[in-house]
Amino acid sequence: IHPDLALGEADVRIAEGETVRARTRLYNPELSADYGRASAPGRQASNQDFGIEQTIELGGKRGKRMSVAAAGLEAARAWRARVRSLVALRVRRAYMLAVVANMRLASAHEAEAIADEVKSFADQRLELGAGTRLEVNVAGAARGRAVADRLAAEQTVRATRAELAAAVGDRTNTALTPSTDALEWSVPTLTEDEFVARALSSRGDLIAAGADVAAAEAEVALAKALGVPDVAARVGRSREGIDQQTANWIGVSLSVPLFNRNQGGQAVAQAQMDRARTSETALRQIVERDARVAFARYRFAREAQDAFDRGVVDKLSENLVLVRESLRAGKIGLLEFNVVRRDLVETRRAFLDAMSEVVEARAALDAAAGGPWE
Repeated sequence: IHPDLALGEADVRIAEGETVRARTRLYNPELSADYGRASAPGRQASNQDFGIEQTIELGGKRGKRMSVAAAGLEAARAWRARVRSLVALRVRRAYMLAVVANMRLASAHEAEAIADEVKSFADQRLELGAGTRLEVNVAGAARGRAVADRLAAEQTVRATRAELAAAVGDRTNTALTPSTDALEWSVPTLTEDEFVARALSSRGDLIAAGADVAAAEAEVALAKALGVPDVAARVGRSREGIDQQTANWIGVSLSVPLFNRNQGGQAVAQAQMDRARTSETALRQIVERDARVAFARYRFAREAQDAFDRGVVDKLSENLVLVRESLRAGKIGLLEFNVVRRDLVETRRAFLDAMSEVVEARAALDAAAGGPWE
């Protein structure tokens, strides 16, 4: 299990334990027994006293403690759901970035292979006297950039696979490899206002903040109830040995709240409730802002990706081969070939950058919504 998920489960179990503690009556019955020796001139006997005492809570304290615990449990469960959502979104983001990294590496290998071939072609032309040193230098520089791009792509692949392993909580730190080489995108059918409304109703952290407010309100009620004194009721039986007399008795005791009415506890609870309400209001504003920003970012990212000519970016290898054949047929010069090759490679790289931005924007969109928007 992912460490974050394990922590979320632990928090829920703690909150469940708090509800059990809140349901349990605070005071147990107290039994008392006294024994003593009594004596008089020429006489000896024993005195015995037996009693039972029970403290009775007044002011609904137990019910208010249960309300506090129930709100705490709701908050813990909401946070657990939020953590589960964030872990799933992190895995999905890491997986998609790993797919894009594989595509970037494949493109880099294609570009490097063409650059190697063109460098050899330029060297041959120079040996035959048909080429120039400038063409050889340009081809060598192009090959150097292609090698650098391939090495950078390999590093990106390693980094994204390590991130994927970390996202799934792989304790062995194994570099995981995605099982697909393509990505499919879905377009939100909601309007921006509908998307914001969904975020405000489904974000786990906002639900938890509402539960925190409910818990704080219950704490205020409990603090007021704790200012009400409890009653201790007693019943018992005593026997005086000298006179052989027995007596049954009953009594109650009640503290007088003359000085301590839990004023400090009430002040603290009230301040905590005000703080919880302020935090919930601030978080609600943040959630709405994040939802609108994420919605716009994803729309712009999709538009930027859709602006590319898919026939060019999806057929990089084929287009590079066509340009190379034009070079060998003498239809274009080597310098002109290098310009076209660079444009094709850079267009493909820019497209993959746009795809990475779509992945990031989609992750932000889902996080703002509290889960996959579908």
